[in-house]
Amino acid sequence: MKNYYLLLIMFLLSVNNHAQEHKAPPKNDVYISLENYTKKYKTSFEKIDTQLLFIRKKDTLVLDKNYKKPKGVEVLYEYKDSTFLHYYKNLAFNHP
Repeated sequence: MKNYYLLLIMFLLSVNNHAQEHKAPPKNDVYISLENYTKKYKTSFEKIDTQLLFIRKKDTLVLDKNYKKPKGVEVLYEYKDSTFLHYYKNLAFNHP
């Protein structure tokens, strides 16, 4: 009988652990500026649902529900100063 209870407890604990492993889907909300939204969808400002609007740093952004992430890998941009670019251009393109 002890083995039965022990087996039941182990089973319930394993089910509980698996139930907590669900990950939330990645949040892919993409906001674009109001000007770009009206150009992309050819709509006027009055026809946009106000629940899609978001204001950040005095700029009105609109949620783009039809955004499709382009294929490929995202690479972070590192700013390079003018001296690096000067030497890189000379080195990479063999310009004196």
